[in-house]
Amino acid sequence: MNKTFQRVEGETLAGLQRRSRRGFLAAAVAAGGMWKWLNDRPEVDGLASPFREADRSLVGIGILIDAAVMMPWLANRKRKLAVVTSSAVLKADAAESALCGYMAWIALAGLVVNAIWNKPWADPVAALALTPLILREAWEAVHSPKLGCASC
Repeated sequence: MNKTFQRVEGETLAGLQRRSRRGFLAAAVAAGGMWKWLNDRPEVDGLASPFREADRSLVGIGILIDAAVMMPWLANRKRKLAVVTSSAVLKADAAESALCGYMAWIALAGLVVNAIWNKPWADPVAALALTPLILREAWEAVHSPKLGCASC
């Protein structure tokens, strides 16, 4: 498996691990930065008013458009690489990326309906629409056979 992966990527296992650690650190910093940004916003008042109606969010719509376009593309690339490298982990990560893309499209629909027609119920309905997708992905993750490789 390592030899095949080197041929595809042209790097050693140590190099891959280094890149993986850097990617994890970048994701952690980005998530921490977003958490800090959200906590510092006066309109996001933590637990003070948990039952507010959803507001229009152009930033949220922009982020969801990006995720709705990029995540399916990323999932496709990961699926192809998983086949070449016989990586069950990468195959599972591709499924997660695909689910993220589906979720982005559904959430985007809720935000757009609320933004255009001022229907605050659209966002919670979109969230409920995500439930079957999440349950299906969980079922497949638990019951799917591993990708055919001896070292997985």
